[in-house]
Order: sequence, then C-alpha cells, then structure tokens
Amino acid sequence: MSIAGIILTSGSGLAADTPATATSSQEALMDRGKAIVQQAFDLLSTNLATALKNGGISNALPYCSVAAAPLTKMTGDIRQVTLKRVTHKPRNLTNRASKQELAVIRRFQNALDQGTTPTSVLVTNELNKVTFLAPIVIQNELCLQCHGRPGQELKSETLNLVRSLYPKDEATGFKMGDLRGMWRVDFP
Repeated sequence: MSIAGIILTSGSGLAADTPATATSSQEALMDRGKAIVQQAFDLLSTNLATALKNGGISNALPYCSVAAAPLTKMTGDIRQVTLKRVTHKPRNLTNRASKQELAVIRRFQNALDQGTTPTSVLVTNELNKVTFLAPIVIQNELCLQCHGRPGQELKSETLNLVRSLYPKDEATGFKMGDLRGMWRVDFP
C-alpha cells in the first residue's frame, strides 16, 4: 500500500478552503491515531519492563523477538485498525519501511536535524484510505541497551545476543534523541 499525500500535519493548521467537517474529522483521526500508538507503546513497554525485571537483557531480547509483533497486532485488532512499526534500520526485516514510508521518515529526520520535534501526520493512500504516521524518537536510556552504539551503551554480550536472534540486524548505533522509525496506523 503506497502513501499518496499528506493531508494534515499535527499543529500546522489547514488551508482556508478546508471544510470545517473535514477539519474535525481529521482532528478526530489524529487523536485516535495518537491514542492507539500510546496504547501499543504502553503495552510493549510494560511487557518489556517485566521481561527485564525477570531476567535482564538476556531475557528481554528473546522475549521482544517473539512478543513485540503479536502485541502490536493485538492492539491493532482490538482498536480495529492495522498497526505496525516501520523503520529505516530494521531489527526484524518485516519492519523495513517502504519507499513511501521512507519519505515520511526522512521528513521526520529533517525536523530533528533542524532542532524541532517531528509531528505525526495523516496521509491518504491510492485507495483514498487514511493512515496515521507517528515518529518514534529514542527518549529512554533503556532503549540504548539494545539499540545503542556498540562498545558504548550496547555491551558486547548484548550485541552477540542481538546478532544471534537477528543475523541481519541494522538497529544499532542509535543515541538519545535519534529517530528509530515510526508507527503506522491504517484506518479501515
């Protein structure tokens, strides 16, 4: 599914000729997308924290490798949307961003490069369906234990475990404030 064009950027306002009903509908979709993403993030974070507490990184990494995708899907199913995380540097290759998704990731990265916080967007696809896209920016030092810079935040034993679970991993080398990817919520 390709992404055709941005119809609303959070906080940017709309063109003067946009009907009020379209504006309120877009705002409702933005709010719904944000709530879905927050619910998924909270669920993943809580489960990951439990796995860490129960056995450290050597328990959390294998847990994450099998549980993250099903937990994300479950949240989408409950909310009656298609929900996934995509990235320019995947750990799980099924999360690799498409060419169209990469264009939005670059937009988010450009905002960070200019010192501003990237904002979520709504886009339409070729079927005129709406998709909500939200940046994932590393804001917790804990993330760097598995996604950080090898030899710095990412210890060698953790890197070895990452490589054994994900032989084609690209998801290391991050630091605080880096763009990790984005959430994608496809509304029916």
